[in-house]
Amino acid sequence: MTASLLLTPVLMAGACLAIALSPTFFLIQAGRATQRISQYGVARPSREILFTVVDQQSKYKAKNVIDTTVYRFGDLTSAWMLTGLRAAGFGLLGAMTFGIMVSAIWGVIAIALGQRYRALGGKPVTAAAE
Repeated sequence: MTASLLLTPVLMAGACLAIALSPTFFLIQAGRATQRISQYGVARPSREILFTVVDQQSKYKAKNVIDTTVYRFGDLTSAWMLTGLRAAGFGLLGAMTFGIMVSAIWGVIAIALGQRYRALGGKPVTAAAE
């Protein structure tokens, strides 16, 4: 579980590093494609598995908060952060450096979530156990 949660931030850090070293249109598009593929093919299913160790009521409460608050706040924050970096005089290299730092933090959180999942037994909660 930890490896699948960690895959996307590692791929994103690699994509940011590649773009920082050689900012070509091809690499930017490849980075975006990598982000979308890893998001929908790896990260999202991994996050869904994390919810298997909690009861159904907690699962749906948490998912509503995550879907409405966390994702929207993340979109807004990323747009303002990029604007702030540009206003401060940082170009593409600054944005990619920031992306690598965010990916590192994301990776630490992924490891912590994977360990917590394992500590909870890593087994789905069944209706009989509720």
